Amino acid sequence: MTSSPRTHDPVTLISTFSVDPAKTDALIDLLDRTTDEVIRHMPGFMSASLHVSEDRRQVIDYAVWRSRDAVDYMRAHPDARDHMMAAEHLADATMPVVCNIRVTHDR
Repeated sequence: MTSSPRTHDPVTLISTFSVDPAKTDALIDLLDRTTDEVIRHMPGFMSASLHVSEDRRQVIDYAVWRSRDAVDYMRAHPDARDHMMAAEHLADATMPVVCNIRVTHDR
């Protein structure tokens, strides 16, 4: 089934950070603190989880939002931007991708 993205459907923001393993813990701490203190209080935030690759060279921030509009609001908010810039300075490269949720499997 093919469907076009709708502005008010839940979306996932997946941000991948390439990082020097020596900076991985600092990046995780920053992202954790930012999510707890700022991001989770934004309208439309639903959940977030942080993942680290086994070689500690990739950190993935997987966040679910109620809509694309909520993601856009968060990205434009000065508090969120300041924290995301700090995270980008710790990482060698970042790649944020907004995805439309198509299928979810639960136990």
